[in-house]
Amino acid sequence: MRQALSRVEAEKRSLQEELGRNESRATKLEVQRLSLEGDLQRLQMILQEKDSHIQVCSISHIKSVSYIRIANICVI
Repeated sequence: MRQALSRVEAEKRSLQEELGRNESRATKLEVQRLSLEGDLQRLQMILQEKDSHIQVCSISHIKSVSYIRIANICVI
């Protein structure tokens, strides 16, 4: 009986240690997930800024081309 109780206690300690390791790993993974989410948000903001810049440049280019065409028409 005493030997069985000792085995149960040893198994309990082993399971508690394993639980502690798994909880630690889960915490590290959660921190990593949050970090990756932050990276993703930053990259999305950068892409939005670049898209806005491209749109502004495209509009400026279209206006420049239009002005050149209008100038050429007036010269002719």
